[in-house]
Amino acid sequence: MRGNFWKAAVSGGELGDNTRAFFQAITSIGTFYLVAKLLTASTQILAGRWLGPSEYGLANVVIASSNLLAIPLQLGFAPAVSKFPAMETSQDSQADIVSTAIWVNLLWVLPCVALLYWFEGYVSRILQLSAEVYLWSLVCSCLLTCYTLMCSALQGVRLFSQRGKVEVIYASVFAATFAISFWFFEFRYVALVVSLLAALFFSSLAAICYLRDWIRPVVSKQAVRSIKSYALAPVINSIAMTLIMAATPIILLSYMSPREVGIYSAYNLGSVMIAGTLSGIVGTVVGPLSSLPLHNKNAWIRLFKSAPSVILGGIAFFCGTSIVVLKLVGNGYPVELLWLLLFAGSAALSLVFSIALTLLYYRDESGLWLGVGGMVISGVVCLAGSLWAIPRAGISGAALALLTSYGIGLTWCAYWGWKEINHGYGS
Repeated sequence: MRGNFWKAAVSGGELGDNTRAFFQAITSIGTFYLVAKLLTASTQILAGRWLGPSEYGLANVVIASSNLLAIPLQLGFAPAVSKFPAMETSQDSQADIVSTAIWVNLLWVLPCVALLYWFEGYVSRILQLSAEVYLWSLVCSCLLTCYTLMCSALQGVRLFSQRGKVEVIYASVFAATFAISFWFFEFRYVALVVSLLAALFFSSLAAICYLRDWIRPVVSKQAVRSIKSYALAPVINSIAMTLIMAATPIILLSYMSPREVGIYSAYNLGSVMIAGTLSGIVGTVVGPLSSLPLHNKNAWIRLFKSAPSVILGGIAFFCGTSIVVLKLVGNGYPVELLWLLLFAGSAALSLVFSIALTLLYYRDESGLWLGVGGMVISGVVCLAGSLWAIPRAGISGAALALLTSYGIGLTWCAYWGWKEINHGYGS
């Protein structure tokens, strides 16, 4: 069926129930998400303004490094607990999967953290981080792993409204804690890091409370087999994603200074991070609701029709949001036209790229690996581009590498999306 996805839903066609579920879910989660992200962005803007580019840059190095260290901790548990419970109809079956993922992940995290702490000197030298920054990153990676797993579980059991509320709790704690810790730590980057840790802790606790009917003292062998079969792809995907999001600030710090990392982070906050919020809202709901082949195919048709206008309009939109953010963070962050265009273009492409990846991931196992392939290609391009361009062009080089990586990744996804519409992935 090559007809319009939305028209079929509105007219009561075969996709109507699924699309009504989409609108109901995205309305419930979208409102909370937007409120939370606006509050989080406001806190980030205040942090950039009050801390200055150098200290703000160091805080973002901690965030980037924690995402890197979280890769071996998270393994494939979060994506699995988002996918497999959504395929079950009974709460008991969902609880088996959620509980198994939580307890097995915990047993995996403990020795991993011990090893990362034991080899602190070795790992911190590889990442070119000070001992203090490394330890903050390690603590943050632990809480990030818990937060990601619990939020994924909420999505898997389709508690979309509660998932949105967790985001609001995260943002509220983040803002409140920063207002206090900023004065306590006397304008140092640690103020933002401590605020992030508090936000991750209390929002994870809230998610656990929402999941109390799904968390039980049980480990299911069948659930372990399902999670195991899904583990490798998300690990590779996480590594690739980290190459895009986390490697660049670390490379910038290696070749330049914390100030450049802070400026880069401010532009990223005003563009790519906003795009990530928008794609996260849509992807959180689109994924579970587009698992069936027919729904997936029609979602691709809709994406192809809307992508050009989304990209062009997105460039103008993200230029505007970047200017607003840069004016708010203060005079220490220069407004450069080239940087605006590069970051806005990256944000627009990343928005469509993220949605396309979601459609691949949730299609079937072959789609999952195709999506992982797109992320790997994009990550390698970003890493190689950053290593080549940053020493030569600084922030401009970093932004150009980002733009190129999203463009090539989107091209990969578009090819397989076109094949799904016309022939199916397997043909």
